[in-house]
Amino acid sequence: MIHFEETLRLVLSNAPILPITEKNNYEINSDILAQDIRAREDLPLFSNSAMDGFALRSDDTHSVPVDLKIKGCIKAGDSPRIKVGEGEAVKIMTGAPMPEGADAVIMVEDTEEKERNVQIKKSIKKGENVRIKGEEIKKGQIGLKKGIRLNPASLGFLASMGYEKVKVFGKPKVSVLITGSELVKPGLKLKPGKKWESNSVVLSSVLAEVNIKPILLGITRDNLLDLERQIQEGLKNSDILLISGGISVGDYDFVQEILLRLGVDKVFWRVAIKPGKPTFFGKKGDKLVFGLPGNPVSVLVTFLEFVRPAILKMMGKRDVLLQEREAILEEKLQKKTDRAYFFKGMFQEKNGVAYVKSAGRQHSHILESFTGANCLIFLEKEKNIYEKGERIKIQILPWK
Repeated sequence: MIHFEETLRLVLSNAPILPITEKNNYEINSDILAQDIRAREDLPLFSNSAMDGFALRSDDTHSVPVDLKIKGCIKAGDSPRIKVGEGEAVKIMTGAPMPEGADAVIMVEDTEEKERNVQIKKSIKKGENVRIKGEEIKKGQIGLKKGIRLNPASLGFLASMGYEKVKVFGKPKVSVLITGSELVKPGLKLKPGKKWESNSVVLSSVLAEVNIKPILLGITRDNLLDLERQIQEGLKNSDILLISGGISVGDYDFVQEILLRLGVDKVFWRVAIKPGKPTFFGKKGDKLVFGLPGNPVSVLVTFLEFVRPAILKMMGKRDVLLQEREAILEEKLQKKTDRAYFFKGMFQEKNGVAYVKSAGRQHSHILESFTGANCLIFLEKEKNIYEKGERIKIQILPWK
C-alpha cells in the first residue's frame, strides 16, 4: 500500500492545468482568474456625492443654522460647470460629480429648502458624504489577483473597472459512473437484496461545490461488457472519470481489469488510509481516472482528499487542499491498524481555541454521522491512541 502523502503528491503531479480561455463576464460562474487585473482608471473616476443633499464648503457650516444660496442642481451623469463659493450650495444627487469649490455634502434630511436658499441645520466636516476620486483603487494598481475564484462581487468589480472579458482557467469535464448490481435509483421500489444508490448524489453535490456539473453515466451492473462500454464512454467524453465501486478484490470487481485493458496507466492502487483503502488512480493521456470505493463515506473522503485537489489544480487554483488547523481533543480516540484514519468530527471554538470530538459512528457505510460533521480528524499512520487534551490536526469541510 502507498502512503497518504505520496498518494497526494502523485495525484497533483499528474493533474494537468487546463488551457486558458477568455470569457465574457456574463458567462463566468465561479471560474478561476488566469490573469492579474489592473485598474484602467481611478475608481471612483471622479469625486462624487455619496447621497442626495447639498454640496457646499464645510467652512460655511461652523455656525448653524445658516442659510446658503442655491446655485443649481447636479444629477448623476451630469458634467457640472458650477463653482461653489462662500455662502453657496448646490443641490446634488447620489453619484453626481462634486462641483468645484465644494468639499462636503450634507444630507437632505439635515436641511430645509427655502425658495432659492437652503438652511443648513448641522455642521459637517471636510470630505463628509463624498466619494473621493481613486479611493477604491488607483489607476495601474492590481485589483484582482490571478488564481482567485471569481464570485458575484469580483465580477461586479471587474465590470466597474471597465472589463468586459477576462482570461480564466478551463474547467474539467467530469463523468461519474456508479457500479453495482445491487443498486437501485432512489424513488424506485426495492426488491429483495437491493438498496438505494446514493454515491451519484454525493459526488454531484461535492462537484457542485467546485462549480462542476458532472456527466452522469448512471448505474452499471457488475458485468464485464456493460462496464467496459460505460467506461469507454466516460474516457471518451471526460477529462476526469470517477468510478464508484468495483475496484476492490471481490469476484465481481472488474473495474481495474477493464481500465488496464483500455490503456489506462495505473499510477497507484490501494492507499494506507481508512476509509478509502482500495482507491485507484490512473491516466490515459491527459485524462485522469479515479476508482473510488463503493461505501458512501469512503467515496466522500477520497473525493475530498484526492479528486477535489486534482480538479482545483486543473482549474488553476493555488490553494487546493482542505483548510487545516490544530484542535484539542475532547475525548480519547483510538484506531486499530497501521493506516492513517480520517474520522468524522465536530469542532467548535471557545475563546479562539478549537476543540474537536468524534461526530459519531465511524463505519464507512454510515453517512448519518457525517451529516452533522464539520471536519475530518486526521489520525496519523504511526500512532494508534490519542488521549483527551492532545492537540490534533483537523481538516475543515468545505461546505461548513
